[in-house]
Amino acid sequence: DNAKETFQYIIVDLPPLGPVVDAKAFAPLADGFVLVTEWGRTPRAMVQSILSSESYIANKIVGVVLNKVDLKKLAKYGSIGGSEKFFDRYSSYYLEKSEARTKANT
Repeated sequence: DNAKETFQYIIVDLPPLGPVVDAKAFAPLADGFVLVTEWGRTPRAMVQSILSSESYIANKIVGVVLNKVDLKKLAKYGSIGGSEKFFDRYSSYYLEKSEARTKANT
């Protein structure tokens, strides 16, 4: 409660929803949740199941992050008229930025 008085935003990194109860126990204290899923690894059915069974968490979802996206495959999943279709044309720009960030972090 003291932190809420001092800070506008407080971000808490919690373990995955499925195997542990930390997020469930923390839910009454949180104003919102950002759900982080991993491209190609987090099963949609699992996310749907958890969110349908944990409505007190689902009702507080303020956003979703799709982590470790395969940008080359993303274009196949884009909506009609979506900007993903231009990835092939501009991929070198994004990949160069990503590689530069990776080198800077090592």
